[in-house]
Amino acid sequence: MTQFLHPLNTDEASLLTTSVWDDTVAQWMMKVQNYVQTSAGVWVPDSLDANGYKKVSVKDSALPTGAATQATLLELLAKIIASPATEAKQDAILAALSGLAGYTDGLEALITSLNGYVDGLEGIDFATQTTLSTIDAAIAAIIAGSSQASMKLASNKTEDIVFHNEAIVEADGLIFSVGGYKSLLVEITGTSSARTIAFRGRGASGVDRAITGVNLNGLAMATFTSGNDELWSFENITGLHSIIMDLQSIADGNVTVTGTAVV
Repeated sequence: MTQFLHPLNTDEASLLTTSVWDDTVAQWMMKVQNYVQTSAGVWVPDSLDANGYKKVSVKDSALPTGAATQATLLELLAKIIASPATEAKQDAILAALSGLAGYTDGLEALITSLNGYVDGLEGIDFATQTTLSTIDAAIAAIIAGSSQASMKLASNKTEDIVFHNEAIVEADGLIFSVGGYKSLLVEITGTSSARTIAFRGRGASGVDRAITGVNLNGLAMATFTSGNDELWSFENITGLHSIIMDLQSIADGNVTVTGTAVV
């Protein structure tokens, strides 16, 4: 037939065939050429790329969904031309970014500080719920007065003082520091036939000044006494630094002056 330019091949059985021997796979293979028709109606050979994929003409292919068309690009260009980014706008953007950078630095410093605080907390032995419950029970017992602690607190509300112990000569005696005490009861005893005791208080200036006591036998008030076997009360001593029972004179015997300070 004259329409074929090449004769047919002869296979192993001496038969004519359109197959060709392929050394790559060692087989007779029927190889065909596909043709496709272009948009202009021309038939052209269909071809594959080096990987066996069909070659596609971008020009003849439809755009994917959402792809920017020429019209879209023209609209974008028109917007850029209508409101271009000026130098002032760029400076404003840079200033805003600088502000954000400073804010970020502040956050980093805060986080670093918090990390340090947390690290410090890690070394603290916090009280457990059991410990807090024990403390709460102890406080309740103190308030109720049913614990040794409350008894100790009660005993600490008073203090016994010895200003003079069988003194036989004139002397200031013990200088009592008032502290938080509010009142003082003084008792005078002894074997002396005569004595004079002046009641003195010392304030912030350090100067001794007379203070007034109340004789509980008759409630007479005085700043000194020459009596014996007496009880004297001193109220509102809060604020004084110290109190002195000044033994100014004594005759024929001794004098003992004791006191009890009360909170």
